[in-house]
Amino acid sequence: MHHLRSTALALPLALVLLAGCGDGSGSEGSDERSTDAPEQTSAPSAATGGTDAGSTPCDLLSEETLDSVTAALEDSGSETGDPVVGLFPGQESFVSCSFAGGMLNAGVRGFDDGRTLLAVTTGSYADTAPEPLTGVGDAAYTTTNSYDGVRVTAQVGDDLVMVDSQFADRDDPTLPADLLVDVARELSEGVAAADVPLAEVPDTCPAPDDSLVTDQVGEVRLARGSAGDAGVVCSYVGDGAFTTIAARTTNLGLLAMGVAEAGPPVDVDGNEVYVGDEQAVLVASDTCAVTATREPLGWALAGTDDEEDERENLLDLVAAAHERLGCS
Repeated sequence: MHHLRSTALALPLALVLLAGCGDGSGSEGSDERSTDAPEQTSAPSAATGGTDAGSTPCDLLSEETLDSVTAALEDSGSETGDPVVGLFPGQESFVSCSFAGGMLNAGVRGFDDGRTLLAVTTGSYADTAPEPLTGVGDAAYTTTNSYDGVRVTAQVGDDLVMVDSQFADRDDPTLPADLLVDVARELSEGVAAADVPLAEVPDTCPAPDDSLVTDQVGEVRLARGSAGDAGVVCSYVGDGAFTTIAARTTNLGLLAMGVAEAGPPVDVDGNEVYVGDEQAVLVASDTCAVTATREPLGWALAGTDDEEDERENLLDLVAAAHERLGCS
């Protein structure tokens, strides 16, 4: 039985842990929902499979280029560390090699989403007219995105690559445009022979044909995930939508940053669940939270579900993710 109730603790659907959130329902009353979730265990940290820094597209970049990116980030005082492979934020038909906590993404398209090179270049986030770029792939462009950063795109046969920096490209850029072009060039040179598998997810994640996934996105076109000390993350993309479920280690400070605007929580079998715009967070304990999102792809037509249907779906999804992934 799930009941809406007020809480003195303003916990966050946060980007560090959860992605930023919109308004929750906040209405008083009760939610006559029922889940019979078994006793939960901690999110496993020894699950096998999934992606790592040796997966495509990170494996298309030379040590020299990786070192150059790392050196540029270090010189600017930005976050460094191993790159991470996952879905490209805002371009989920691409698989990305991500640096500096997502400030730089270098990706290859995992499936044909129907968009041309020019459409991918301009997208929703490019703020200037693209300029043709020679010497990279069969065709290539550079442009400026909404962060005043550099975007480089290229086509090689039917394959597309994209490099997108959220570092502003001003007088003293963190990542010089020439370096980003070099990254795009290396991706272009290796993408034709690259193996971009449909799914790379740890054993803990649902399989791409699991009904928990297909009920959200239909047939899965791309799936990526990881498992480690920080928890388990599982992401899936269909032709019109993508979904991510995760069990993440956290603390009250991080929690408090993100659900502050989510409104009162829903009680799900003794756990607080915060529902925002296209996402839900189940607070399993002071150190673990389960998150669930479902969003239309940015270039696809938006769904037709009304707000209450979407909210009910998120509550069901986050409860199922809690049962599957565990979190305590």
